[in-house]
Amino acid sequence: MDKIDISKWGTFHLYDIFEIDSGTKLDKIKMKTDNPKINFVGRSGINNGITSKVDEIEGLIPYKKGNLTLALGGAYLGSCFVQPEDFYTSQNVVVLIPKNDLSFYSKQFIANIIFKESQLHYKAFLDELNPHIKTDFSFKLPVTSDGKINYKLMDNYILKKTDFYNKKMKQLLRISKVKRNSINTNNWKEFKISEFFDIHPTSHYNLTNSKLFEENGNIPVIVNSSYNNGIGGYINKPSTENGGIITFSDTTSCDAIFYQEKDFIGYSHVQGVYPKEPKKWNKYSMLFFLTVFKKAAHLAQFDYVNKFTRDNALELVVKLPVDADGNVDFDYMEEFIKRKFDFNVKNFNLFLK
Repeated sequence: MDKIDISKWGTFHLYDIFEIDSGTKLDKIKMKTDNPKINFVGRSGINNGITSKVDEIEGLIPYKKGNLTLALGGAYLGSCFVQPEDFYTSQNVVVLIPKNDLSFYSKQFIANIIFKESQLHYKAFLDELNPHIKTDFSFKLPVTSDGKINYKLMDNYILKKTDFYNKKMKQLLRISKVKRNSINTNNWKEFKISEFFDIHPTSHYNLTNSKLFEENGNIPVIVNSSYNNGIGGYINKPSTENGGIITFSDTTSCDAIFYQEKDFIGYSHVQGVYPKEPKKWNKYSMLFFLTVFKKAAHLAQFDYVNKFTRDNALELVVKLPVDADGNVDFDYMEEFIKRKFDFNVKNFNLFLK
């Protein structure tokens, strides 16, 4: 789709459009889940920021669906979503309540603008949104000839985007129906993670967050994040870890499990999964293992009580392909991922046409 010319857009403050409410500031670990029916929105960049469902608290009215939530700091700084159901919020998540009636599409448009503005001009752990959100946080929006916000343009833009991606999704669904051999795991064997890997904290610099992220560079820092491959930023310091390992966070969800191809700098609470026999593992077999590792972690249903620690991770059991002698079939794993790469690249090119 064509890029939008924003040269004639107007500048607006967040408080021009929304009442900015501090949210309920609840701790997820203290929430009850005996009769969960209220969404709990935390500092997350996925699933509309919703990290779980919790019990409704007597005397504490949830925020209404249709309001927006905004994460003020951390690895998910600027994550902004229109909430589909009533909700509570965690610490450091504010609620944006429209001052006037806005369509869902206009809210979606503005939420994306807020996120982009946050990513461009603010920085996690160094210059976060907290001191700016009610004072000088501003962004550009399309305007009419008389300088008012052009909600019609925003609605039409999101509708066109929605139509565009719906068509592309239909293409992907057709592609997904292409006949492919399913995996027969009947002859696979179960292994404990500890049989092949050691897990321990990644090496990191003993610096405050603000010092660690005060300069740009080309060495990735892997943080407690479940998106962007866990990368929280890039700095000008020597790497502390070699690439070719898997990382995960013991403070976030099991979505924060990634393969790190390049050398990187670790971070507090980021665990490294190190092959005991590195020569047997390469990029492709590690990516294969990553999939079964993440699946096993999800099935174990780790949460704030049963935490995803390195000790728990080592005890996880996964099924892996084996050869005729009952040993892990590294060639199979490598070839399988290579075929997947080829298939996805070919069909992604079809998707782009």
